[in-house]
Amino acid sequence: MSGLSRAQPLLIVVLLIAAPPRCLLALCTPAGQEAIRKCPQAIRALQESRRSIVSGTIAWSREDHQQLPGRRFQFVSRMALNGDMVVKHLGDQDGWVRWGGAPLAPYSRFPEFYLQNADGLWHHPDASIAADIWRRGDAGQERNPPPDVAEHPDIRMLGVHPLSRAGFESGTNAQWGVHLDSKSPAGTEPSEWQERISGTQHEVTLRQSNGTQLVWTIDAARGWNSVSARLVDGAGKVRAECKSELRELAGMWLPAQVTYYRDGALVETYTIDDAVINAPDDPASLGGRDIGLEPGFNVTPQNLREEGGVGVMFWDGDRVVTLADWKKARAAGAQPGPTIMARRRGEHSPFMTAEQLKNWETHHREMAFRSTQNKPISLWEQYVRDFCERFKLNDEQRQKAFQILKECQGHGQEYLNRRKTDFYKAQDEIGVARKASDNDKLRATNERLAELRRPIDDIFEKQLKPRVDKLPTRQQRDDEAKRAAAATTQPAAKP
Repeated sequence: MSGLSRAQPLLIVVLLIAAPPRCLLALCTPAGQEAIRKCPQAIRALQESRRSIVSGTIAWSREDHQQLPGRRFQFVSRMALNGDMVVKHLGDQDGWVRWGGAPLAPYSRFPEFYLQNADGLWHHPDASIAADIWRRGDAGQERNPPPDVAEHPDIRMLGVHPLSRAGFESGTNAQWGVHLDSKSPAGTEPSEWQERISGTQHEVTLRQSNGTQLVWTIDAARGWNSVSARLVDGAGKVRAECKSELRELAGMWLPAQVTYYRDGALVETYTIDDAVINAPDDPASLGGRDIGLEPGFNVTPQNLREEGGVGVMFWDGDRVVTLADWKKARAAGAQPGPTIMARRRGEHSPFMTAEQLKNWETHHREMAFRSTQNKPISLWEQYVRDFCERFKLNDEQRQKAFQILKECQGHGQEYLNRRKTDFYKAQDEIGVARKASDNDKLRATNERLAELRRPIDDIFEKQLKPRVDKLPTRQQRDDEAKRAAAATTQPAAKP
């Protein structure tokens, strides 16, 4: 296929479970044999034509003529043999993926992956180190609602229904009063089928008891695809309609372009740009790797309720694991993926807007400042705790020790805040020197950073330690000395 590379990581949003379509199946397989006889073969053939698209990769686009006229959003969908599906939203002609606000304005260029598989529904913005999952079987309260998958229809369902987001899985569309399953509402008569044949075209009408009709025109000569589908109300007015331009793609007839209308007004246009269907090397299944997950990425189960709230988990390269399991893997030699390592080097995503980049740089600076410059101050608390245990200080002595700690930490934090700009500048220069492999510049900047840190070290060595060291009594010191001597003279345990 000209526009797709089999080596590219493709796919993006999942609309419907990629199982065999059921909506038309339900139409054709009701409980009563009489209803089965009424279901025309053309509808069965339309269903089978879409069901035959088991796996593959399809590049397509969508235009919303009402909300964002002139914007054409690109997608790539990928289907696996077992029914897993990924959709990747690549953005519009200017690279914008998300629009919002009033009036509508673009705000994000991050391509977005969506995956639906046996684990559940996944969402991962490309180049992000975090993903969300709404897991199957988790009954906890949702932290956030799942993505509206109806916004990204299963591309295989194009042209099947006059409403673009109605697919084989949706049994009823209450807005239009159309009952797409075989069971009519209580107290009404069963739906009726009608079929008229003219050459290779079959016009099939499903007439509801309330007078609403679904009318398909199906072309037997072009793979039993729907040329058009109309939703007609009881007064005979066409309320919704889709029209399909059919052509051969990937060895089969497909709706190359489908336009949707609502009350006569153009609403949406979907175009299939390229396709590889049922290829011998199509994957058996799809998972985290297929949506860009790397070892160490955070995965938040949005509907998993744990003690203390919704927990953050991690992708270990093969599956989602707990923090404890990821720490074990790290201890055994597992390494974070390249994206995390790039973030640690201060590199940012290429999809960031100028505003996002500015916010990211501010956040990165602050996090680096806290993790490196504030770290010594946070470690002082552990020193005080260890000292209290070592000398078995009583409650009054411990209170004094932690009061000293609080005062020293305050002095240290005051100094850090006063010199924060100097620390930021040194951190930035270190990052530049590392990228340029300028060892001389790196060494000089680290020496300047060490000088900046010296007052913090002095607070610890010349204030905190001497003041805390005065707290133990002579008896407590003698007892500690005896314990230390006993520990050094205790015979080693026999093997």
